[in-house]
Amino acid sequence: KHPVLICAKDGLSEHSMKPLCRTVPKINVYHKNCKSKYEIDLFSYDSGRNVVEHQKTIGIDRNNKNAYCFLVAIIHWEYMYPFGIVLKAINTKNDVKSGLSILRLQHRVPYTYSKEATEATKAILQQKHVIDKQNVIKCFTITDLKQGAIEAAYSVSTLDAGFYRVGIHIVDPTAVIKKGDTIDREAEKRGSDFYVNKDIQPVYMIPERLSKELFSIEKGKERQTLAVYLEVYIDQTADEVPENFEIKGKVERSIIKSETQYTLAEVQTILKTKQKEGKIKILDLVSKHLRKLRLKDASYFTDIDRMFPNDNNSFIECIDTHLLVGELHIFANVTVAKFLIEIYPKCVPCKHHPCPAEKATQNWKKSQKGHFENILFQLQGCKLDASGICSIFNAKTSEYKQPIPIQQNVWQLMKETAKSKQFDKLLLILGADEVHPMQALCLEEWVDIQETSEFKSSAFQKERNHFDLRVPIFTNFTAPLSRFMDLVVHR
Repeated sequence: KHPVLICAKDGLSEHSMKPLCRTVPKINVYHKNCKSKYEIDLFSYDSGRNVVEHQKTIGIDRNNKNAYCFLVAIIHWEYMYPFGIVLKAINTKNDVKSGLSILRLQHRVPYTYSKEATEATKAILQQKHVIDKQNVIKCFTITDLKQGAIEAAYSVSTLDAGFYRVGIHIVDPTAVIKKGDTIDREAEKRGSDFYVNKDIQPVYMIPERLSKELFSIEKGKERQTLAVYLEVYIDQTADEVPENFEIKGKVERSIIKSETQYTLAEVQTILKTKQKEGKIKILDLVSKHLRKLRLKDASYFTDIDRMFPNDNNSFIECIDTHLLVGELHIFANVTVAKFLIEIYPKCVPCKHHPCPAEKATQNWKKSQKGHFENILFQLQGCKLDASGICSIFNAKTSEYKQPIPIQQNVWQLMKETAKSKQFDKLLLILGADEVHPMQALCLEEWVDIQETSEFKSSAFQKERNHFDLRVPIFTNFTAPLSRFMDLVVHR
């Protein structure tokens, strides 16, 4: 009845507010107690009596007037501009935390759960939940130490000589959260977890207490999971999975118990120091093989975009671990999509990312005067159009009449890493297209012509593939506590 909007002070009118939503005109606000244009009348709302009352008149810093946002309720709209009252003044301080609080208000990101969801959580936790403890599989987890539930665990068991069975176990909450119940409706409304960094309180899709006590794969706790298993042969002499070895996945239910909880940093240390931690080593060999099969030579690409949103640049510090976990989860998502297609061929939610329009691709290639598309790490082995595949081996040396520029600080770092024989770090720098000027420009234009990914029904057979991930079919399965679509797929 009375919309509440996030507004900024109008610079042209003394007592008017401009909504951040551009579809609403400026709002004239109550100001009878204000003695200057830098004063604001604040009101409070009594929900019990359903009335508003004048609370106080505050002054704002005229030197920082643009740093303020206001919660304004529209009371009536009888003339050209609506009339409203100010409920709250927020000094954004020009920092990330206060800026995010404004965005949360603007987009109505909830701070609390509904009363019904809170009561449903209490009722569920008061019930007795029995898990069959026969045939419990021993697992381990790899966590980034963020707040929130641990949704995935991993198992490795030895079969015949050189053969191993690897399990990717994802917690299955569907035995408790039923379609259409109170918790499910709350999760659907939220859509996903919202996490920024350790300084900002996350917003969870599933009530945190429910996730932690019933679902999160904590050390020593038995959990019901859906697992994707794969069998793999490892050549002990070469210490790798044979190049042409085909890995197939199988979906099963499982009961697990986590015996060890590794951090990303601990796994990275194991991988770098070549410690004799067999299970981690096997996961690493499997993930590298899967990545090579999926991306071909593009597997050497370093994704700069994923480095900076992480706390303290943790992605670059633990890049091998991130790639290990990420590749296993991509494989699990693809396997589950294929499994479901066999049963429900026309109603599986597939994450479809189409290839760019052919005309856009041709225009992009024409704009690259130096034919840089063939030397981009990200596009190695990628079929762009009917003209062929991007590959450094397809690049004609006669086309490169000038040296490829490298930034001086990057060149210096490359020399230092080569001198100290840190060849893995050198490969990381070489594979980062964004740190090399010409490749960065070429890649930016390539990103600009990409289509948007979206979920499509599997009934449309030509709209199942994911171009960017280079897989024929893909769905979301590995995060049922933090993404609603994953919960749907689990069902």
